[in-house]
Amino acid sequence: MTYEIESSTRFLLEVVRVPQRVQKSFFKDAHPYIQRYAETQTSDGKIKKLRGYKYLWRYKLGRDYRVAYRVKGKNVTFLKIGHRKITQKYSKMF
Repeated sequence: MTYEIESSTRFLLEVVRVPQRVQKSFFKDAHPYIQRYAETQTSDGKIKKLRGYKYLWRYKLGRDYRVAYRVKGKNVTFLKIGHRKITQKYSKMF
């Protein structure tokens, strides 16, 4: 199954603010990894379903950064990227 990848406006604004090494890691590793796991929608060490949300997941990007995204139907939408201290309060993001 092929998923359509989208990015929210907020995500695009935030991705340029994170360090360049995090940006490279996201586009090289995280992007294809998330697309693969969107099919199975299971948690592992890097991917975790967010409690209290039906379609929201987070990807652990290294030790300190997180990517929040939504899988709904055949769409994967990247919603937020940031330092883990900032993104811990997911409820305030959406």
